[in-house]
Amino acid sequence: MNFSGYVSAATSVNKVAAGRNFSVQVRVHNRSGQSWPSDTLHPLNASYHWDSATTGTTAVHDGRRSPLTPATVENDGYADSELVVSAPKLAGRYRLVVTVVAEGWAWLEQHGLTPAVLEIEVAIAQSAVLTRKGTDIEWERWGSDDPYFGVLTSPQFRQQTMTNEARAVFFASGHAHVKQVLNTCRAHLATDFVPNKVLDFGCGVGRLVIPFASVAHEVVGVDISPSMLAEAARNCHEQSAFNVELLPSDDTLSALDGDFDLVHSSIVLQHIEVSRGRILFEQLVQRIRPGGLGAIQITYGWDVYADSFGQQPAIPPVPSPTRLQLLKAEIRSHLPRKTRSFATVASAVATDPEMQMNFYNLSELMFLLQRAGISRVYSELTDHGGALGIFLYFQKPPNG
Repeated sequence: MNFSGYVSAATSVNKVAAGRNFSVQVRVHNRSGQSWPSDTLHPLNASYHWDSATTGTTAVHDGRRSPLTPATVENDGYADSELVVSAPKLAGRYRLVVTVVAEGWAWLEQHGLTPAVLEIEVAIAQSAVLTRKGTDIEWERWGSDDPYFGVLTSPQFRQQTMTNEARAVFFASGHAHVKQVLNTCRAHLATDFVPNKVLDFGCGVGRLVIPFASVAHEVVGVDISPSMLAEAARNCHEQSAFNVELLPSDDTLSALDGDFDLVHSSIVLQHIEVSRGRILFEQLVQRIRPGGLGAIQITYGWDVYADSFGQQPAIPPVPSPTRLQLLKAEIRSHLPRKTRSFATVASAVATDPEMQMNFYNLSELMFLLQRAGISRVYSELTDHGGALGIFLYFQKPPNG
């Protein structure tokens, strides 16, 4: 059958939050020389595809449907529809291809219909918590200035000098890590484990969400840095990982919805103040669905502090100043100050953002796991440049 004609479409939306719905006014024009009947066997519906504007790859093939009015499109006539469109969960620049499908038979652009194409930007949802504190600010600086080195602190991953070969090594390390994590889960916790929905906490530029996306139906990555999330979205588009959703993180994980088969985090909590990270650890455990697995890495000490078992020795208290010291300080405060020279300030070199290294009390974390009903933990020790840690693998008990 000949379906020569075209689709016109209009919407007030040119930017939408990931996963949100919006309306498109659709008009289908028949120029084929014959009518297009819609019957119970092959009804005609307005629908859409989402294509990545970056790569041209189809990100979402089967869009939502909306019936045409009238159902039969007469020759030289038209039919209208108000189409509700669901934005992709992965942020980025897209082309929305508005078309018609004859259900159970074909998409009509394959038989002469010219679809409408709209340019839409899909944006990462904003965190409900707007206040940043502590390491959040520094981590956004890493995300904007040197995101790959912020994830893996090797000189080859510096933004200014990173080559295509180094970039390939960076992402290959992510695939190797995910393979190792899943193999460990199957060897020690659940032999036939295949996660359907995965959470990667502290996803950075997407080093791990991309390989997780190749084995899971749905992957959610969260990070405190908007710049990290934006770079992760670009990487997901380039590698066609469209089953990834990227969300802003905060201390309550407010952007997350539902629970997960696997909750994962590696070399992340060490960069968060312990008082906050301990709460986040407990919340991550709560996000594991009954019977699901956790794989979370934390640090507990430095190898240089062997005499104190990895813990930094306590700093002795500063003694209170004597009366003579107080008197001298008072006299100095009334003397004229010397003029400070700023001659060398212009030549100062900008320094990296702060990268905190924090160490967790394993007794506290084990308490939280046991309180969550977890009775068995498999662990592997880690060493990242002298920062000693442990990778904890555990399974949430099933319902009942």
